[in-house]
Amino acid sequence: AAADVFRKAERFDLLSGLLSNIGLIYGRAGQDKRALVCFDEVMEICQSTPTLRRQLAQTGINRSIVLRNLGRFPEAIAAAEASLAIATDLNMLVDVANAYECLAITYSLLGRYNDALLLFEKTLDILTQGERRRDAATVELSVSACLLNLGRLVDGLDHARRAREAFDR
Repeated sequence: AAADVFRKAERFDLLSGLLSNIGLIYGRAGQDKRALVCFDEVMEICQSTPTLRRQLAQTGINRSIVLRNLGRFPEAIAAAEASLAIATDLNMLVDVANAYECLAITYSLLGRYNDALLLFEKTLDILTQGERRRDAATVELSVSACLLNLGRLVDGLDHARRAREAFDR
C-alpha cells in the first residue's frame, strides 16, 4: 500500500504523515491500541529523522492521549512532557499549549486538580494571546470542572460562564 511505497522511496515525511493520520482515525474510533501502534512507529521515524522534530512533538501529544485512554498514566505524562520540551525548544506555541492541556487533563483524571489548574492557566495564557478563543473556551470548561471538583463552586461557575460567552460569540 501507500506506506510501502513511501518506505521504499525513503519519503519518511510522507510515511510519518500517513501513519499519524491513520493513528488519529483509530484514536477517534476508540481503537487506542491500534492508534498507539501507529504513533509508536511515527515516533520511531521522527526520532531518526532530524527534519521531523516538529512532527515528533505533535505525535507525542497524540500518543500521550491514547496512553491516557489506555490507563497508562505515567507513560502518558512522560510522552506529554517530552512533547512539551520539543515544542518549547522549537517555539511551537500552539503545540506547547496542547502539551500543557494534555498534561492538565491527565492530572485532572488522576485527581491532581491543583496541578491541572496551573497547567490549564498556562494553556489559557498561550491561547488567548494567540486569538484562539474557541480553544480557550474548551479549556475554560476543563478549568470549571477542576474547580467544581475542588469545591470552589463560585469560581467554577464563573469559568463555565466565560466558556459559554466565548461560544456565543
